Amino acid sequence: MIVCPHCGSAVNPEALHCGVCGGALEPGKIEAAKSPPAQQPPAGGSMKRTMVGMSPNVATPAPAPVPAGLKGTMIGMPAAGPPSAAGGGAAVGASAPGGAVGAGGAARQGVLSSAKQTMIGVASPLANANLSAPGPPQPPVVDHKRTMMGVAMPGIAPLAPGVAKESFPTPGQPPTADMVGGYAPAAPAFQPAATFQSMPEERRARSSRPPPPRPQPQYSTAVAIVLVTALVLAAGAAAFAIFWRSPAPLRAEARVDATGTDLLHITCVTCPDGTELRIGDAKAPVSSQIADVSLAKPLTVGENVFSVDVDRPANGRDEKVSLIVKIGYRIRPDLSGLDGEHPVLRIAVDGAPLAKMVIDGKPLDLGPDGKANYDIDVTAECTGLADDAKTLERSVTYSVAGGSGTAEQGVVGLRVAITPLHVDSPNAHSVVETDRFLLAGRTGRGGRLLAGGEPIAVAADGSFSKVVAAKTQGDNLTVLRARVPGQAPRIASLKVKRVDRLADEAKEFAASAPLTYAELVADVIKHVGEPIVLAGDVVETRQQGGRNISLIDVQKGCPKPPCVARALLAGNDTIARGERLQVFGYVTRAISAKTEASGAVPEIESAFFLKRR
Repeated sequence: MIVCPHCGSAVNPEALHCGVCGGALEPGKIEAAKSPPAQQPPAGGSMKRTMVGMSPNVATPAPAPVPAGLKGTMIGMPAAGPPSAAGGGAAVGASAPGGAVGAGGAARQGVLSSAKQTMIGVASPLANANLSAPGPPQPPVVDHKRTMMGVAMPGIAPLAPGVAKESFPTPGQPPTADMVGGYAPAAPAFQPAATFQSMPEERRARSSRPPPPRPQPQYSTAVAIVLVTALVLAAGAAAFAIFWRSPAPLRAEARVDATGTDLLHITCVTCPDGTELRIGDAKAPVSSQIADVSLAKPLTVGENVFSVDVDRPANGRDEKVSLIVKIGYRIRPDLSGLDGEHPVLRIAVDGAPLAKMVIDGKPLDLGPDGKANYDIDVTAECTGLADDAKTLERSVTYSVAGGSGTAEQGVVGLRVAITPLHVDSPNAHSVVETDRFLLAGRTGRGGRLLAGGEPIAVAADGSFSKVVAAKTQGDNLTVLRARVPGQAPRIASLKVKRVDRLADEAKEFAASAPLTYAELVADVIKHVGEPIVLAGDVVETRQQGGRNISLIDVQKGCPKPPCVARALLAGNDTIARGERLQVFGYVTRAISAKTEASGAVPEIESAFFLKRR
């Protein structure tokens, strides 16, 4: 045997081409192979390795020639078919040590052509063998290659384990004798290496006919009714979930308190009395499901979002509720205009830019920022002294174009308190002969007071007292302005006359005061505001604030004693009982106290008085 120089496979020396790769063999090697080499035991190096170990170097008879009409199997070569009478493949026998062909020795092994194919390879050559039939001489057994499964793939591994490779002579070449004097097997009728090389099928052309129409699903009437009913129920459930609203835990209405501070008028239907509502630092208790919570910042046009803490009493459920108050436009009172020289109640309007409104019957155009002010002068309501706080109320109508284009009408209610201001000294017609006088009285708690633009200290209870200069001869006018935060101011003017001598002023005053006591007591109300001069002894006196209140027994002009009058004396002058006084003043009112001898007691507010001896 020789080795193919192209693929390294063992080939017959007489072969001109390699039976595995088809490569051409050199002629010199054919001649060298004709002289049979001396038989030697196979060397260990000649043994071939398989995937699982060493292949045994066992001499195995060569298979019979394969008929040309046989087909390949899925794994390898088919088994030899049964012998025919016309001369099928003969059994192959092993050579004796002398090189002669044995006629039926014990060591002979034959392979019948009737061997069956298996799924993995070729059936055992010993099956159904006829050991008694002699066979023709066979070529010597050469080294074989084995695979792990049995039969090798063509062109990759030996086709038959333990069987020598066969050569394929060229056409026209006569058969050559093998090394043992036999005959070489006939050339196979097919190339084993090409047995499993299938040709790719030609791609079929796509038919020009259109595909058949896709069958439409068939639904029964009952299924359609069920589907429609389910859709209607689902839509109804979705609409119920969208449009059904449970009662809101909190409802709020924007309002303004008496001081002009914004507040939320909150209704909580699930809050028992004693529940506390908190917005930031502001809080208010719930009473009859209502709570008014003052706001630190004024509401703005648009959405105002608040987080309200609901603290229910005892074991009630506490929660935090988000509250949204939407303001389309806003009309609110503004007290900042009350600090002006002429106090005004201001209505601040917030709305759409350049919108038009009508307030109190007068047109009002909003600016580019959507803001405008409407002022109401309240100077007259705030002028004059008042012992108690008065309330200023106004109702102002308005009309504004809403978001729907229709006019929305309403009424803005204005309500604000006016600061009280009471003056004990000086009196309304005070006359002094010095360059100063006492300013004393009271105003609201926590109020502020200005006298001629100068601040006057006010006590915690609202009282004040200070000596004020009378700078010039004649009338000295002093404007007082008292203001309590959150209230309208109270404005009053005091006129103090400064003279050189009170005695000279007394003569002039008496000349202008013809009213007698008898005429006065006859009808006090009739003579209120008229000047009068009374003289008498002090029977009772007391100091009250910045004035002295004395009860005088009038002697001159008394129709029937005792004749009593009440005198209001301005200043801190000390008055003692029994002193004789001459009072120059004006009738103010009649007091309810009565004496046995006369009717109502007249009250006189003095301009000045003189002590007589």
